[in-house]
Amino acid sequence: MEEPVREPMQESMEEPMEALGVEKIDIWKEKFLTYLAAVRHFSPHTLRNYRLDLERFLTFTLPESASSSKDSLGAIFTVHRVRNYLAHL
Repeated sequence: MEEPVREPMQESMEEPMEALGVEKIDIWKEKFLTYLAAVRHFSPHTLRNYRLDLERFLTFTLPESASSSKDSLGAIFTVHRVRNYLAHL
């Protein structure tokens, strides 16, 4: 049986997002934006807007104490927080 084709971002993000701590969120964000540019060929304007949207989302959802926290992203990005952000829009 053939192994499924894996895109480059899958290989660079082997660690599950839930296991990543808040201190790694900027690294994850940059890898995602790099993937969008290199693999998906998004325009510079689209990338700029994705960056702004991600920064707004993170500012809204991350508690102020999370910048130095070792909490996992799965513990921080709860369904409740994401829904609050969507309602805020």
